[in-house]
Amino acid sequence: MCLALGQDLSYILGFSLSSFFFVAITILGYCIKKDYRAYFIDVLKKGVKDFNKNMFINASMILVSFIALFFYLPIIIQVFTTIRKFHFDNPFSGGHGWNLPLRIFLPYFPNFSALNNPFQGLFNDMPEGMGSMSPGIFCLLIGLFGYLFSKKKERLLILPFAIFFLLSIINHPINIPTLQWLPWCMLYRIPSRFTMIIPFFCSFLLLGADLKKNQIKKHIYWIGLLTIIGFLEVFTVYKARFERPIYHFDSNFNAYMNYVKKLPGEAVLDWPFCVIGGNGIGNDEGLCPIYNKTSGVHALKRFHHKKVIGYYFGRLHPTLIKPFVDAGWGKMSVPDNKIWNQSTKITNKFTPEQWSFFTQFYQFNDFAGINLYIDLIPESEKEEFYKRFGKPVMQTTVPIAGRVVFLKKPQEWFIKEDTIKGKQLKFQCDCKKN
Repeated sequence: MCLALGQDLSYILGFSLSSFFFVAITILGYCIKKDYRAYFIDVLKKGVKDFNKNMFINASMILVSFIALFFYLPIIIQVFTTIRKFHFDNPFSGGHGWNLPLRIFLPYFPNFSALNNPFQGLFNDMPEGMGSMSPGIFCLLIGLFGYLFSKKKERLLILPFAIFFLLSIINHPINIPTLQWLPWCMLYRIPSRFTMIIPFFCSFLLLGADLKKNQIKKHIYWIGLLTIIGFLEVFTVYKARFERPIYHFDSNFNAYMNYVKKLPGEAVLDWPFCVIGGNGIGNDEGLCPIYNKTSGVHALKRFHHKKVIGYYFGRLHPTLIKPFVDAGWGKMSVPDNKIWNQSTKITNKFTPEQWSFFTQFYQFNDFAGINLYIDLIPESEKEEFYKRFGKPVMQTTVPIAGRVVFLKKPQEWFIKEDTIKGKQLKFQCDCKKN
């Protein structure tokens, strides 16, 4: 669990916390019953004995775990208490990613593969990504194999994992919220992300198998069949992986990003930018007019190391975007399609009032310059940007958003910076946008 500290609270860390919770509750229940108490005392004594054999290594691991807890536990508590302050009328608006549990039995074979999420129309579910909720037949079989050849008493250790496994497989965030009652799973909306944990469960079951040489010989044909299935599924998955085209960045991408990184100014102004949550907050407010093209441009900060305005959040509460709404950013753009995931371009030209607001915002705040996505705005608007803020000093192409040019902030404008005024700016005009 400590290895997952610092990861996503609802998913990666959430899976670890849930597993720990069910294990702790189950062992406590076993210890209360006299029939199982002696067995678990023996397990504990064996654990202490094994610990003493490698005292230094085990003590070091425990120390590292406590250090991780010291640094991350306060953050986790802060995240949890912050979430509790917000009330979501519909926390799973905008999609919940439910998957039919039967997907767990889909194989990865050359002519029939879970990679393409078959039967989606028939099941009417919402698989996310390739092979959603499908670990593969090989993975399931090694788990079954391990369970069948484990000692009966050791199967008691499987119960908490089996409970967590079952609750995760049948989970539907709205109709069957089997995990949402746990504090760290309040916003757990994509059950299919549990897929990444299934191989760990199956491997854990396999580790419990008590096989002797004569048993292996007795079941050599089944082991052979299992091996063939494993190779077949691995071949299918890797074949699909290597057939996918590799994205290559533009030849001057690194030069562009390094140039921006070295400039004065703590942030860059992406235009158009996108502020939106996975629950749809930000869309109706007009803060992400071209979702399909701009929802990921914030991630370019990984390369230029500047702060950005836009971001894609898993969950957003209306109060969190209130400053953007109050400032009037939702009135700045008109997309070519009102359907949130079908718009491809901004169609309006800025009015004089909009230009005044945009320019002052750019001047007053500590921006290094503007990342202008020229494929997403009208041609005439592009020329107007050049006229007002200078010609591009760099140009490159980025994934999905297309061509981007960098307009460097004039040196003399840094004198006009006033971040307090920048935060107080509001575009009040309700005039019709062109």
